[in-house]
Amino acid sequence: MALALAACHPRAPAPPPIPSPGISIAVYDTFSIVDDRRDLDVDTGRALVLDRLEPGVSLASLQIESDLDVGACHRELAGGSSITCAVTGARGRHRVRLVYATTAIHYTAQHAIFFDAQTTKARVASAFEVRTPAWGGRADVAIYDAAPGGEHAPHEVARRDVPLDGTAATFQIDPHDVPGALRDRYDRAPTDEAADPGVWVWLELPGTWLPPGDIRVTADSYVALLSQQTRKQDATALRLPLHEDPDLQVTHQGAQTRITSTASAAREVWFDGKKLVIPPRGGMPIVIGPAR
Repeated sequence: MALALAACHPRAPAPPPIPSPGISIAVYDTFSIVDDRRDLDVDTGRALVLDRLEPGVSLASLQIESDLDVGACHRELAGGSSITCAVTGARGRHRVRLVYATTAIHYTAQHAIFFDAQTTKARVASAFEVRTPAWGGRADVAIYDAAPGGEHAPHEVARRDVPLDGTAATFQIDPHDVPGALRDRYDRAPTDEAADPGVWVWLELPGTWLPPGDIRVTADSYVALLSQQTRKQDATALRLPLHEDPDLQVTHQGAQTRITSTASAAREVWFDGKKLVIPPRGGMPIVIGPAR
């Protein structure tokens, strides 16, 4: 009867096995997630010493998987790379999985964009650099183009096996072509007219998302070096300011603002989401509403 009753109650499924020993690191622009699987010896049956961790890793973010019953953890030294955790389990070798986030590992990115106005195509090349921890051994390192939880879902853009020797590992991304266009844009005049931004030529790349980093743009015989703060990036396009348009001037007279063109052909200028057509060697008044 006891056997029959036991058979009526399903047992909880066994936890999935921990993958084979090794280190995987998912790298973003400001932090990384480390997945460290290792075999450790528990000699006392009561303590588990975890070394080879990033100094300063938050104990609250540290997740430990094992067949051991892991209790409270404490750091041996302030800012140190060793943590001791109380455990209950058999003595001997156990496989342990450590997952945690750290800001000590991140990437820096450099992008180069070459735009051809005749083909309206832009060639994009990117390189990432990651300073690895000096743990010894190797790790499977993956680069992601955005952090989780943002407006852009993260996508893996590069992955390879790298040595953990404290040096910088470089990831080169194969160049690829994307559609693009040059557009004149006028952002509303500031309070100080002397600092009026004027009409600028922007390179717009619809449907393009670039990970945070500096950008070197070559377009229309101009070369622009742009910082992360200069770009305008959203889910629909990447927009990059190149230079002020010498053929278009903005003047203010009283409450009126006017865009004037010295070009021999009509020019299109985008302002407040609308396309304005400025006549050849002519001008057009525009209405600037309250700043948004």
